[in-house]
Amino acid sequence: MGFDEVFMINLVRRSDRRERMLRTLHEQEISCKVVDAVDGKVLNKTDIESMKIKMLPGYKDPYHGRPLTKGELGCFLSHYNIWKEDSAELQRSLK
Repeated sequence: MGFDEVFMINLVRRSDRRERMLRTLHEQEISCKVVDAVDGKVLNKTDIESMKIKMLPGYKDPYHGRPLTKGELGCFLSHYNIWKEDSAELQRSLK
């Protein structure tokens, strides 16, 4: 298929989605690494500050005209964590 690895990001609390996606991927003969998503709904101000995340003052989503939601922040962090891990793995392989 042309991919080195496929990641499936899923909220732990949504096992129904996880199982449905695993079935679908299996039917397509696609293997994946399951990654637990960062659940933005449980992030509090202290969590966000400890990660040194600073929201842009006055930022509004261009499509909805509202600030970023905690769910969207969790989604971003989930992808960021994979990128960070993948980048570190690539750096190790180049040494």
